[in-house]
Amino acid sequence: MRLVLSIAALVLGAVGGIALVRHCDTLSWAGCTEHLTAERVTACAAIVLALLTLLLAHASWRTAEAAKRSAAVLPQLERAYLFEAVEMKETFGEAAMRVELGEAPTLTYAVTLTNYGRTPAIVRRLSCGADHRPPMPAESAYPRLEIGHELILRPGERHTVEVSDPQPLDAGLVAEVHRGNVFPKLFGRVDYDDIFGEPHVTAWHWAYTGKDEAFAPFPWKGRRANYRK
Repeated sequence: MRLVLSIAALVLGAVGGIALVRHCDTLSWAGCTEHLTAERVTACAAIVLALLTLLLAHASWRTAEAAKRSAAVLPQLERAYLFEAVEMKETFGEAAMRVELGEAPTLTYAVTLTNYGRTPAIVRRLSCGADHRPPMPAESAYPRLEIGHELILRPGERHTVEVSDPQPLDAGLVAEVHRGNVFPKLFGRVDYDDIFGEPHVTAWHWAYTGKDEAFAPFPWKGRRANYRK
């Protein structure tokens, strides 16, 4: 439509210009308009109309471009954003004390997913596992957790799952964790869609360091530890 208006304006302006200067003894504006005729009045109106049409087409184009940019940015502003938070249900120190008492506890983690976006997140798959032995599995091999028929996290909503290390603690393992030779690890990935139909991923790979008594990102053979897309 903008192209049609522009072409029409150019043609109209050209016709008006030709009519205005036709039979003129001079090409000056004053000379051509000294003795106005109906034909020249019409030509002047055609030129003015052509200029107005060009201005309208340009304004329409700028408005359309601004709307297009806003439409492109809107999904990024309004989409869902899932972030994970991890913690041990029982601190490592408490589990280590139980080992000294002759028990064989397992490390159990709580993973909480929170939607910090402005629109709902439709979770399609949630995979998570815990271990302390290399090698780490590929993301496609992460244990898949049951999420029911449908899991939708609205803005601000949370969903918590529990995951346990398959091997119980013993005195030797506790000592190696304290020395910093073994790192209990928690890894997972959630695949979800936003309301615009776009797929997204939040992945995590955390390791507990006994020396710092805290979780830290743990890359395995150059693999990114935590990422979102």
